[in-house]
Order: sequence, then structure tokens, then C-alpha cells
Amino acid sequence: MNLFPQSRRIAFLGDFVPRRCGIATFTHHLCEAVAAQEPDAKCIVVAVNDRPEGYDYPRRVRFEIDHKDLDSYLAAADVLNANRADVLCVQHEFGI
Repeated sequence: MNLFPQSRRIAFLGDFVPRRCGIATFTHHLCEAVAAQEPDAKCIVVAVNDRPEGYDYPRRVRFEIDHKDLDSYLAAADVLNANRADVLCVQHEFGI
């Protein structure tokens, strides 16, 4: 079943595996489910890091945000715009 009438660029922003938290797991599962359901869609991830060294992310992660650095959020917006995302799915929980 094709949910989109044409190929779309879908971006996911949030914690992402291998970070160990429920939001990271949920964002990963959601992204992979959408990619499997819509093989013509381009799914990318902007991951939020909770540690300076980041994580060893899969290739789908195109940018990493340092959660304590405002400029990295602005740079993430530039990356999303450069990738011409049609949809942005934000996964967030206060306190993370």
C-alpha cells in the first residue's frame, strides 16, 4: 500500500539507537517501519546526543545534535533544509 502519491523525503529527529532509551528505540522502529512500508521514500535521521563523543550510528543518521549546544540545533535545521525534507517527525520527551 503506497501511503504517499510520490516519493518523499522523511526526516526523523530524536534520540536514536544505539543510544539506550525508549525514545531512541521508538524512533528507530518508526523510521525502519516507514522505510519498509515506503521503499521509494528517503528516510534520514538527525540524532540527538547526550554525550560529547556521540555514538556509532547507522548510515541513516545524517547529522548529530549536541543536546547542550544551541548552534548544533541551528546546523541541524540547515541539514534538514539541504536534504529538502518533506516531513519532519520529532520524537521528544522533556527531561531527556
